Amino acid sequence: MRRPRKFGQKLFFWVITIMIAFGLVGGSVAMIFSPDSTQPVTPPSDEDQFGEFVRALQELEEKVKENPEDLSSRIVLGNTYGQMGQFDAAIEQYVAVLETDPEYESARLSLAESYFALERDEEALAEVERLLEANPEHQFGHFLAGYILGNGLEDYPAAVEKMERFVELAGSGPYVDEAKAMIEEWSNK
Repeated sequence: MRRPRKFGQKLFFWVITIMIAFGLVGGSVAMIFSPDSTQPVTPPSDEDQFGEFVRALQELEEKVKENPEDLSSRIVLGNTYGQMGQFDAAIEQYVAVLETDPEYESARLSLAESYFALERDEEALAEVERLLEANPEHQFGHFLAGYILGNGLEDYPAAVEKMERFVELAGSGPYVDEAKAMIEEWSNK
């Protein structure tokens, strides 16, 4: 029987995911920007900003509706939905991107992260494995697969194997330290 995920695990996962994605994938991971590509489209923290946020989101949705082949806008829209916790809507955008371009790595990673957030762990892992088939040296792919295996599917030996591969590829850095801590924890289970 699976244990419900703890809030701290999910928060840790998202913080690490975002930081590693920007550090390892770099420019291929789309930041959440408005249609004019100058301002982030993030949920407002102030009630006065809510109207602006809604307008920016509507503009982005309209842009995707007018040009469904605009994969970058679909990624941004999916990422915005993900930040809002609307993972089903995010998944819809990532799937549409991958139907057009199955090699779009950031879409595949974001799709996996959205599945994981919905506790659809097998689907999340399947997407990461597709990525690793195409790019066996993808550092974040190994980290994410290990994280899903350890914290989602509780397959600790497989999780340790993926994290060890991540450590081998990445070499050093704060994420390597986190991966090593997870390896140590999971090795004892």
